[in-house]
Amino acid sequence: RLAPRGRMNDLHYFDIQARKWHEVNVRNAPSERYGHTAVLDTQQRMWIFWAGNFWNSGWLNDVHYFDTKARQWHEVTAKNAADAPVGREGATAVLYGLEMWIFAGYNGGWLNDLHYFDIQAEMWHEVIASNAPSERYSHSAVLDAEQRMWIFGVKGRDDSDSQWVNDLHYFNLKAFNKDDPLPGRKTLP
Repeated sequence: RLAPRGRMNDLHYFDIQARKWHEVNVRNAPSERYGHTAVLDTQQRMWIFWAGNFWNSGWLNDVHYFDTKARQWHEVTAKNAADAPVGREGATAVLYGLEMWIFAGYNGGWLNDLHYFDIQAEMWHEVIASNAPSERYSHSAVLDAEQRMWIFGVKGRDDSDSQWVNDLHYFNLKAFNKDDPLPGRKTLP
């Protein structure tokens, strides 16, 4: 449903075999928003984090999942909610095991922080990485077979002004040592 300024909270899926879109009508959907990010876990739950921007409420950082089998929404309150990342839009996310990794975004200011949400423990963790990519939002991210989170482009910022960027970076989640205060990250030329 279209809400003020284009924010929506409807849910659709695409049937690949039938080549057809279907709308899923459910109750208790999160509020209308845009700029959120989502991943699908192995139990067929679609997790939505940093659920974007809402018309009069600013940037949100609530956590929800949609159980695709039961067709029900659930809100999750982190056990360490005070440590949750600031609300934002335009972040990217990948799922690594039972952790949803989130990078960057925008909330009135440009961001380049890295966090993960432990789905099983329902806890947020911030990762301070050395030589992090510049601030950005609306970029793309994927997780490769070697468990590296790759990010690319798009709207970035340098010290002087905003700019379009086409840089490519990765963070090795498999090699990440949670006890290392400055884990490594690679930048490709």
